[in-house]
Amino acid sequence: MILESHEKIQSVIIPQSAVQENQSGRFVLTMDKDNKVQTKQLDLGRRIGSMWVVNFGLSTDDTIIVEGLQKVRTGVQVSPTLVNVSIETGAIETGAIETISTKPAQQSQ
Repeated sequence: MILESHEKIQSVIIPQSAVQENQSGRFVLTMDKDNKVQTKQLDLGRRIGSMWVVNFGLSTDDTIIVEGLQKVRTGVQVSPTLVNVSIETGAIETGAIETISTKPAQQSQ
């Protein structure tokens, strides 16, 4: 059951296509301040269209890899390009680029 109220809360949302899963659960690939790839385990909430609400595991300061996931590995340094992702479709809006900055989005709760 999903309950909704008029209260708005700030949540990080990410494209479903950026989320991977292994025996430990769901995760995304992120980058540290030196642009080295890291793995972050996630606790995901509900899906909103093609986006996931992140309950735990990411902050608004994290940068996630959204394309080229098969080309990178944890610990490897990358050269990122920041892009926008459509909240409605989850599609990259500026072409085939690799990363986005997570931004909080308001959701009804």
